[in-house]
Amino acid sequence: RAEFGKAYRFYRKTIRKSPSDFEAIMQAGNSARRINRDKKAEQMFRRAERLRPDSWIPTYNLACLEASRDSPEKALELLRQSLGKGFAREEILEKDPDLTAVRQLAGYPALLAELRALPPRHGE
Repeated sequence: RAEFGKAYRFYRKTIRKSPSDFEAIMQAGNSARRINRDKKAEQMFRRAERLRPDSWIPTYNLACLEASRDSPEKALELLRQSLGKGFAREEILEKDPDLTAVRQLAGYPALLAELRALPPRHGE
């Protein structure tokens, strides 16, 4: 429905009641991003990283946030970190509009090669 302000408030209430609700934290970050509250989005994604340090999802979302903040080099490094946490979806990397500037960087082909060299993951 694109009611990201309402969604953000709802997820914040959920987090107050369940501070370790990973999905609510991620959705709060995504909602905050859509209402141009980048600092809050970053706080939520960092919180999710601390909660689930093995998950690629918060790190990938941070990369998208950094790319949208005109920090593609930072985004590239975060994407590299997400590979180490299990991110292996080439089609997302190649098509995500948030990552357009990252794909223009000299280091992007190496990142893509790293991703392609990963062993296949079952269930993805």
